[in-house]
Formats: sequence, C-alpha cells, structure tokens
Amino acid sequence: MKTILKKAAIVAASLLAMAGCQEKYPDPSYVVGVIEGDFTRTEFKASENKFKGTWNGGDVISIVTANAKIEDSSDHIPYGFYMASDTGLSVAFMQMDEYMAVKAPYVAYYPSDLMSLELPAVQKYCGADPADVPMMAKSPTMYLEFKPICGLMEIKLATALEDVKVESLRITADQPLSGGFYVDDDYNAVALGNAEVTLDCGSGVALGKDPVTFWVSLPPATYSNIRIKMNATDGRTQEFSLKEGVLVNVLRGRITSCPIDLGSLIPTDAEDAYLPVGADFNVAIKAIANPEMPANSFDTNVTDSTILRIEFVTCDTDASGKRISYGEVPVYASFDSRSGVMKVSTPAKRLHTSSDCGCMFRYMAALETVNLEMLETDGLADISYMFNHCHNLKNVDVSKLNTSAVRTMDNAFSYSRSLLALDLSNWDTGNVMNMRSLFNNLNSITSIDASSFRTEKCTLMSYMFQYCTSLEELDISGFDLRNIKGADLNYHLFRTPSLRSVRLGAGFIPNDSAAPSSFFISSSTVTTARTGYRNGEVTFHTTQEVADWLAKTNLRWIRSGYKNQTAIPVHFIDINTGAKLNVTWAAN
Repeated sequence: MKTILKKAAIVAASLLAMAGCQEKYPDPSYVVGVIEGDFTRTEFKASENKFKGTWNGGDVISIVTANAKIEDSSDHIPYGFYMASDTGLSVAFMQMDEYMAVKAPYVAYYPSDLMSLELPAVQKYCGADPADVPMMAKSPTMYLEFKPICGLMEIKLATALEDVKVESLRITADQPLSGGFYVDDDYNAVALGNAEVTLDCGSGVALGKDPVTFWVSLPPATYSNIRIKMNATDGRTQEFSLKEGVLVNVLRGRITSCPIDLGSLIPTDAEDAYLPVGADFNVAIKAIANPEMPANSFDTNVTDSTILRIEFVTCDTDASGKRISYGEVPVYASFDSRSGVMKVSTPAKRLHTSSDCGCMFRYMAALETVNLEMLETDGLADISYMFNHCHNLKNVDVSKLNTSAVRTMDNAFSYSRSLLALDLSNWDTGNVMNMRSLFNNLNSITSIDASSFRTEKCTLMSYMFQYCTSLEELDISGFDLRNIKGADLNYHLFRTPSLRSVRLGAGFIPNDSAAPSSFFISSSTVTTARTGYRNGEVTFHTTQEVADWLAKTNLRWIRSGYKNQTAIPVHFIDINTGAKLNVTWAAN
C-alpha cells in the first residue's frame, strides 16, 4: 500500500497537468477527484472545530460505467477501484485493478462499497471526526466532482455516572435510513430499505459529564418519530425520543442536531426508583404535556386540559422520555398528545412515591383515570390536595395506598366533581390529624363508606363532606371525635341535599360538645340545598347520646324548616338495635 501511494505521488503532478489537455478516457488508468465547489467537508463543523476537508492518501472510490448492461456470461457490470495518490482538495486517483474495462460516462462512489447501492445498516464510530460521508459523482470525463448524498446527524450524550461506555447507538425513524437507495436529480440519497441504522462504537466510547459527540450519516429527509437506543458495554440501555411534534430536517451535506432529552443510562439490575415530591411531580408532567405552562402547582390558572390518563410502569427496559426523578435510578415521563396518555416509567422493579404526595395530581382538570397499582406507598405521610380539582376524574383505585403513616389528608379529593366511587376499606387513618375538606365538593359520588376510619388523633374535620350534592349514604360509624372541638367540625355536612342515611358511632361528639357553625346548613340555606331535601327525609343510625347532641345542632333547622323553608323529617334509629330513638329538639 505504501509503495503504491509513493509511486502515485511522484506522478500525480504530471497526471493532473495532462488532464487539462484531454477530455475523455475510454479506459482510464487514473481519474481526478474533486469535491463539489459549493461543498467541502469543512462544512461539517462542531463549534469551532473543522473536520477533514480534503482527500486523504489511501481513500478509495469505485467507478461504474454508467448505463452499462450486464454482459452475456457475466454477473456484473464494468467497475473499478481507484485510490487517492495524495492528500488535497483535488487529487489523482490511481486505478487499482487494470483488468476492469470501465468506460465513460462514469458514476463514482465514495466510500467505494456504495457501488452496491446499499446504504450501510451499520456505521463505524470514528472518534471526533464524522465517519465516511457518502458522496457520488457523475461525469463523461475523467474529472469527477463528488457531491455529498447524505447529511449528518449530531448526537451529544453525557451522563453523571462514572462507568458508562457506549457500545452502540441504534437509530430508528418513520422512514428508511439504510439499505437499498437511489439518488435523485438533486443528489439526495433516497433510501428504500430499513428504517434503522446502528452506529458501532467498537470496544466502547466512555461518557462523562461533558457531552461526547456521535455522528450518524442519514439520507436527506424530514423525519418524525426518531428514536435512539443507546447500549452500554455492560448491558445497560437508554432510549431517547424526539419531543412530540418535533421534526428533524436532514439536509444534504449539512449537520443536523437531534433534539433529544438526555438522562443517565438505565441500570438493568435496579430494585427501587423514587418519584419526586408530589408538587414537583405535578409541575414536571404538566410541563411535559404543555411546555408553555407556568411551573406552579398551586396556581388556579395552571389547569392542565391535556392529560387524560396516567400510567405508571415498572421493569421497563425501554423507559424513555424526560427524566423526572432525583435519584440514581431514573424515572421518565413521556406524553402522547394523540391519546392523552402520560406514561411514567422506570426500569426498576419497584417505583416508590415520596412521603409527600401533596398536590401530586392537582388541577389536572382533564384527567379521567390514573393507575396507582404499580406504586409503592410505604412511608406516605402527606396526601393533602393529592387529587384536588381533578374535575373529570371518574375512577381512581386508592385501595392499596398505605396510609398508616399519613398525618394530613387536607383537601385530598376536594373538587373532583366527577368521582363516582372510592374504596377506602383498607385505609389506616390512625395517625391522621387533619381531614379538613377531604371529600369537599364531590358532586357525583352517591355513597361513602369510611366506617373503618380511626380518628382518635384527628383535630380538624371542617368542610369534610361539604357540597357532596349527590351523596345519599354515608357511613362514618367509626369516627371518634375525642380530640376535636365543635368549631373544627364547621360545615362538616353543609349542603348535602341528597343525603338520606347516615351512620354515626358512639364517639361522634366533639370533646367540648359545642354545636358546630353551619354543621348542616346556615340560616340562609334554601330548602333545595338542605340535607335530606331530595329524598324528603333523612335518617341517622346512631346512639341515643349522639342523637341528643345532634338535636342541639342546626340539624333542628332542617326539621323545623327554619327561616320560612320547607320542613324535612329527621329520624333517629338505634345503630345497635334498630329501635326508634326519641329526642328533645332544641329551640330555633
């Protein structure tokens, strides 16, 4: 090889001089390769660094006789290989196989194996420089002006992990990237084969905190749905994808940066991953669904109307999207605007919530369902405002939430106006201190069974069932109000016109026995908003002592039709024997 290059270099100058005097060469022993005047490989730039802008000695091109037909008893058309004799912008290429009869007009390819009209499905990583840039020339003379037929995609990757080496990158798209191709009149390669290409990084390319550039040659086209799967030498993987609706326009002979969201590589043996605190989770996924949305989970103007369903997925080795977790093991969120599904996924076997799930789904007004089955909730301490203002939420299975350590449930379900049912049978509320507005404004639910609730430590229950306008049956027979004052029950059952049956245990009397303000109604509440109105009566299943206390509260205003409203019958039944209880009603 060195001998060929040495000899070629000696005669290169005289060959180039001769080229100016002659036009066509029926069977040339050399050709002159130049690079398109409007384009040189110096056009490929990364910051201020310029890549190879000249031919290198030893570069090999292939030349085919244009429009040649396969001859009798032959399995190929005439072709030949030519090697660059020197380094420069315009160099002589010496014929390597003299027995091949290549005639003008010529079609030439670089790299030489493009002659097979196959864009490689596997490309080689070449360090800081891009790999061989596919080029083609058509000419009736020995002068071959090579034009690039592809563009370059620039992929920058970084990671905070210290032991990551990239073995390969697999790029897939919505149209072919490799295999058979043809070149159109504007010298754009049009792939006809496979919708993927792999960049082989050999023994591995080490990643670090500073981005490392990877170059992939792609046919010119406008691409959507580009996905990049990164494989590490130790088997870890990470998949990236374009943001929804983002297009990548790859131009011939130009660099295109692929706008992907990066994260750490996925540890394949991870056991546990952790979600951020509820308010941060809320902001993160709203921003993914709507990047223009202000990052504030407490602002009533920040109401998401795009997320219809949230799915939590574990053991997902293809987890990808925007990283939302803080820990070493990644958790990603990705949004499909067509289906309205927000996927929250991790390769870990278990996905844990933060102890603070406050505001986790707050103001997700379009949310219809959320699957919590995959979540580990041990240590959960705060679910305040967790589903607050989820106006379209109809069903959510909260039966498996571990509430044994929860301290506050303040407004957890308030204003989820479409919620139809809640399974609270497994909830352990023994440590809850605040249940204020827990079910406030659940306008669609007809029955709530909270009979298993333990409330010995609870000190606040005001507004708890306020505006549950469709609620017909309520079982809170396990409630113990020993640490609650009457004032902390204000508006507890305010405006519940459908209520017809309530079950209350012996402990349902506040420790000061004070009558709460607007416990059932206020003095101005119209008949149609008063407890029991829609059924025409309301019955309390309780004990004699509790019945006597209720008769002293503003429940008497419902029975009397206070302030010129319609009187609604109120009945008391012994919760243990079923016998009718008689009480002495306080005066209005």
